[in-house]
Amino acid sequence: IQVPEVLSNYRIQSFTHSKDFEYDYSSQDFTSYKPLAILPQWPRFIRKGEQISLSTRISNETDSSQNIKVSLFINNNLFWDSILFLGKNSSIGINSKSIKADDLKGLIQNIKWEIRSSAFFDAENMEIPLISNQVLVINSSDFYIKSNDSKTIIQY
Repeated sequence: IQVPEVLSNYRIQSFTHSKDFEYDYSSQDFTSYKPLAILPQWPRFIRKGEQISLSTRISNETDSSQNIKVSLFINNNLFWDSILFLGKNSSIGINSKSIKADDLKGLIQNIKWEIRSSAFFDAENMEIPLISNQVLVINSSDFYIKSNDSKTIIQY
């Protein structure tokens, strides 16, 4: 069975029976997790003129210490990387070097955190809008549109 890579608990249950009304029931619980995981803290948006530092948390759930290469890509270009030593069953928070928003090109920034060790790999990717200081963001929410659908946005 292929399950999502997030930390979750699952229960598989089965029930079988025969023509003679004999039956059997079985239940099995299991937990899925990533042995080496990166958990970024994404900003909702970036404003022009800002100086920001992106942060993430790295978790090592293996029974051995790991040498890990952490990389941050912005618009598919390597922006920052570092090599860390992370003990077994531990986690650490890290920050990238500062980014000047004025140096970023385009309206949407494709930002990707990536970690590698000798045996494991994980990456998280997010598209973050770059907005001008003239735009006031009071509240934002996600909505999804399928290819042939349309939605009307009502502003109050």
